[in-house]
Amino acid sequence: GYRTPNWNSNLYDPTSSQMAMLARFQEPLFAMFYIMTEHKDNRPSKRTMHMCRFGLLLLVDAGQVLRAIYLPRFGWNPTLSAYLKRFDVIRLVLSAIPEPIIPNVLFFVLGVSLVFLALLDAAYVIRSFQKGRATRLWTVVFLRLLVATMVTTFFISILRWILFPLRCPSGNDVSKDTLSTWFSGDPDAPCTPWGDQEAAISVVALFVALAFVAFSLATTLFTFEVDPTSEAPADKFTGRVEALWSTVRVSAVLVEFAESKIIVLAFLVFLCLHSAAAFAAHIKVLPFHSHDMNLLRGGIHLMVFWAALSSTVVFSTTADGKEPQAFVETILVSMIPASFVLGCGAVKVRRDRALSNLKRLRGDFLKGSGLSCGGRGAEPGAAADAMCTAVRGGSFEEFYDAESKLYNAFESSSGANLGMRVMLYCRDPR
Repeated sequence: GYRTPNWNSNLYDPTSSQMAMLARFQEPLFAMFYIMTEHKDNRPSKRTMHMCRFGLLLLVDAGQVLRAIYLPRFGWNPTLSAYLKRFDVIRLVLSAIPEPIIPNVLFFVLGVSLVFLALLDAAYVIRSFQKGRATRLWTVVFLRLLVATMVTTFFISILRWILFPLRCPSGNDVSKDTLSTWFSGDPDAPCTPWGDQEAAISVVALFVALAFVAFSLATTLFTFEVDPTSEAPADKFTGRVEALWSTVRVSAVLVEFAESKIIVLAFLVFLCLHSAAAFAAHIKVLPFHSHDMNLLRGGIHLMVFWAALSSTVVFSTTADGKEPQAFVETILVSMIPASFVLGCGAVKVRRDRALSNLKRLRGDFLKGSGLSCGGRGAEPGAAADAMCTAVRGGSFEEFYDAESKLYNAFESSSGANLGMRVMLYCRDPR
């Protein structure tokens, strides 16, 4: 049957005025996200190709996050920062385009247009399901393409395009292309996002950015949660982890808008804690049903955490007016691959622990238990006049020791959920 999320039960009270609205909105929303995430071809070769493509999109997205963290305004050497910009695919492509440089206002128009197009397409698909007109599936396919492009892959780039009216270049930025220069026609005009001419566009950009972030969080959360079938059991834990990753990307963009050194340092420290929390949540839940995807995302999480920590260290050094030594920056950057490997290793250890726990539970189930009645053994349920006590021995004896850490089969409900998904999806291929 259909599985619904945990809506507030009060909303379904017959006297509630919101009941009819939720009833009309709920099923079309479920149908839209289910069809978007449905895989029609489940052959192993096709699934492998899908995983490879999705993994490539995750790496492209991670490159944009790293490029947003390694900025000259955080104290990084401009030459090193320019080299790290190659992690961003869009920046790499644009750098190959000869002069003239494409103005930022065109990217702003493109970003706003994409957001409006995605929202209109989503509204049209939901309305089509409400009216029972589900024959035009090309709109769903187009929406899936928009989500894969805007939310999964190029989220940071599009969000930066939309926030162009609010962004003022720092002293280390070469480009002085701002909204104020476009209105005044003077390339040296001061950046005033909330001036008389710029205020209206800045407000529009702010609202579009909020709509885009909300749309991204909703699609990330519901793509995992809303699945009417039983093919992906208990997804309610997994969507929250990827939604947390989306908020980390938002934090990486917002750091660019901090002006004073104290605020920048506070943002960088917050980004470190934020990325660490996302990594811990990923290790705890392992949200993807593919072990390879969990490995890849775990490496990306720790890589972003290391980048944020490195930027915090470098910026703290330059806050006193001292330039960090070049070899220090080189060492910090060279540790990026090592942090990725460590993140993958942490995911593997977590998966192996879940497999070991399942193996222990399976062994206990196969071993069974016996009863000791006055020194004589009997099967469970056998009648005996003497007092009978349970006998559990062997390698699983510690499992029944109330003082042992192995007394509980699972440390939490998310741990039980992980054990089930490891058993069904992420099982050891050996």
